[in-house]
Amino acid sequence: MPGAQLGGTLTLDTQLVLAGFRASDAIAAPRRGGSILWTRRRSLRLQGDAPQFPIAVVDFESTHLPAESAWHVQLSGDLNTATMGAVLLLVNQQKKSIVTAFQNAASPRPIDRVYLSAAYADIARSMIEHALADLDFELENDYPEESLGATLQNLLATFFPNVSVQNLRLRREQSPNLFATEVQAAVGIFEEA
Repeated sequence: MPGAQLGGTLTLDTQLVLAGFRASDAIAAPRRGGSILWTRRRSLRLQGDAPQFPIAVVDFESTHLPAESAWHVQLSGDLNTATMGAVLLLVNQQKKSIVTAFQNAASPRPIDRVYLSAAYADIARSMIEHALADLDFELENDYPEESLGATLQNLLATFFPNVSVQNLRLRREQSPNLFATEVQAAVGIFEEA
């Protein structure tokens, strides 16, 4: 089947149906053949439909990035830009174990989980730092759905519920290292490893 036809949402309807007539004295018992006894609907997003984090594997030696880095989170555009166009994770192709971890992300080995957890925490920290550095960013602002601003709002609401942007900015300014550690704790680094 062509890949273009595999995108979208697959909806599976499962039904338990009475095969034929059944005599019963119970008032609520099904009697007619074809009566639906149970039903369940499940929807599954297929590869082409579900949002995915944009990742590119590149040789850091051919870029301005430090050649020994494992990855780099690139954030660009304003807060109304679509997240998929504003965020890019660059993975250093020279770091084979990291590349393999991302390739195995759907079914990671124990070592892959460690690498992915570290990357996840660093990506979250980078995105939170980006939000706090942009003085136009506020939790109360109305950003388009799936925009960078909306994604950052969701990220902060997930990891720092009921904490104002001003409070987070102040904590970050007063002690950047402690704030980075707070992000690690909020993200739950290595909990899945």
